[in-house]
Amino acid sequence: MSNEQDPTTASTDAPTQHEPGTPEAGTEVQPTTDGTPPATRDPHEHEPTTAGPAEDHPDRDPMRRSRTGAFYAATVGLGLVLILVVIFVAQNTAATTVTFLSFSGSFPVAVVILVAFAAGILFTALGGSLRIMQLRRRAKARERQRKKAAKAEAKAAR
Repeated sequence: MSNEQDPTTASTDAPTQHEPGTPEAGTEVQPTTDGTPPATRDPHEHEPTTAGPAEDHPDRDPMRRSRTGAFYAATVGLGLVLILVVIFVAQNTAATTVTFLSFSGSFPVAVVILVAFAAGILFTALGGSLRIMQLRRRAKARERQRKKAAKAEAKAAR
């Protein structure tokens, strides 16, 4: 048996040390929306909300990242890449002969490189999509197994 007192059984007149993550004496414990006990939650984690702007929530950082900011950054980045692609195409207009299987043709170098780049992106996206589908199927199968086990456990408990 240890010398420490259990805070749930300690008398109210004995001084107890405040532990991080637990409410201080005299403070009201706010219920959480996700069902986790307040003592196990990260104090810096915000509750999910559908409320309005940051002025409504003084504890929120008004300079936090948002979807609009991410979209703006992606648009600017894409614009810069587009400018570089236009420069690349303008500088690589010389024709080259491309032969693939029985097909043969003469195309500008820039077009050949851009088509190869686009094909690489498509094959990468295809591989990623197949992997995502595989993981989703596996997750659904595990969830079905969990539900089946819980149902069997509940039936056995009766």
